[in-house]
Amino acid sequence: MALRFCTECGKEVSDRALACPHCGHPVEDAIVPQRVEPPLVVVKKNSHPVLTVIGVIAIALAALGGIAILIVATHKESKFVARDPASDDTCTQWNDYCINVYCTFDNVGNVAGQQRVRAQLLDTASGTLRADHYDDLTLAPQESQRLKFSFPEAELDWRVSFVCSVDPKGSSK
Repeated sequence: MALRFCTECGKEVSDRALACPHCGHPVEDAIVPQRVEPPLVVVKKNSHPVLTVIGVIAIALAALGGIAILIVATHKESKFVARDPASDDTCTQWNDYCINVYCTFDNVGNVAGQQRVRAQLLDTASGTLRADHYDDLTLAPQESQRLKFSFPEAELDWRVSFVCSVDPKGSSK
């Protein structure tokens, strides 16, 4: 570091000083250290906001679709349905009248299960329940079984229709 004299006040000043420390006069030909500016990152404004919104919506829909597929693929449930009901009055009750109701139950679910199934006799005129029989049925997935419900309490003068049904899950009747 070399010293020189200030042209204003005449006192010694470093050649690296920008101004005289005594009088404040700028020093000619001073070595000015260069400041390094950090590089600026320029973020360009989105020129297609509609495409951005469409892209975000597409990604959200794809994620929801994937979640739905995962839920369906991993969901295990037995589901029983009743079909093909039939009846006859040829019960083998000695000296008495009887009605048999035949119900087919299918497990259309993807896992084995047990559910309560029932057959009911309903009065055709009033729709009131005349008789109700039930059974607990266990079926493997895609399995069917035909059950016979005998109603020895039926009377010859009853005018009834019948219904086969599956109780809702959790029903304890």
